[in-house]
Amino acid sequence: MKISKLQNISDTVLQEEGQNVIRDVYNANYLALCYFAFKLVNDREEAQDIVMDSFMSLIHKSDLKNSISAKSFLYTAVYNRCIDYIRKQKSKSNYYRHLESANEVFDVSDNKQILIAEVLQAIHQEIENLPEQRRIIFKSIYFEGKRTCTIAEELNISQQTVLNQKAKALQTIKISLLKSGKYDLAVLLAASYILLK
Repeated sequence: MKISKLQNISDTVLQEEGQNVIRDVYNANYLALCYFAFKLVNDREEAQDIVMDSFMSLIHKSDLKNSISAKSFLYTAVYNRCIDYIRKQKSKSNYYRHLESANEVFDVSDNKQILIAEVLQAIHQEIENLPEQRRIIFKSIYFEGKRTCTIAEELNISQQTVLNQKAKALQTIKISLLKSGKYDLAVLLAASYILLK
């Protein structure tokens, strides 16, 4: 299912149900849950479907009244649905090998993957909240790999402006992560990414 279709279904159901807590949990956790599911099933569309199914289960579960219990429910539901998906996709012998690797990626008692997903979501949200020109410059540098001179040419601005906007974007993201207590984890995540390259 495409993400826009998933979000449309979600918006419709949430409007009909009028559950503000679920809407808040959805907005705060959807991307992190998709990342989490993707790390387990290694299929982006299936990960999105699993997350949406888990949200649908949450909507029909009436005893969850706050965002903390809803978030806990969702991570558990997503994990269980991912294991079910793996079980269905793999033959019996491959299933055990894949299940072992899934358990290496996520140990229910170890919240490492959940924290990584939350840090990535926080970074993504901060990037999207940047002023338009700063966001375009940031994405051009870090997502598209463009050089400063190319961006300056495309936007008809000086190279120094590009560098200044890049520095301001990084500072904004760093401050946000510091305020949310996720900066140290973001640094470790970046370091491990660099070392694995």
